[in-house]
Amino acid sequence: MTGVPVIAVGSVGLDTAFLSKGTRLVIAPASADAVVAQFEAGEFDVIAVGRALLADPGWVNLLRDDTLDGFNGYDVQSALSTLH
Repeated sequence: MTGVPVIAVGSVGLDTAFLSKGTRLVIAPASADAVVAQFEAGEFDVIAVGRALLADPGWVNLLRDDTLDGFNGYDVQSALSTLH
C-alpha cells in the first residue's frame, strides 16, 4: 500500500487480544491460518510474536512443522512464575 515496510503485532497464535477479555488468565491457542493469509496477501512484511513465544519458546517450530495442536496457549501465572 505505502511501500514502507510494515510489522504486524498483536495476539499472534492466540485466540484473543491481550486485554480484550479483561482479567482472563489463560488465553487459548488459535490457528495461524489467518496470519499466514495476511502475510501472503502482502498486508505486512514482518510479524512480532510475544506471548506465544513466552508460553512456548518452540512455538515457531510448531508453526513451521504444522503441529500447533501441541501448543497450549498462554497462561499468565505460568509465564510470570518462570521470569527471572
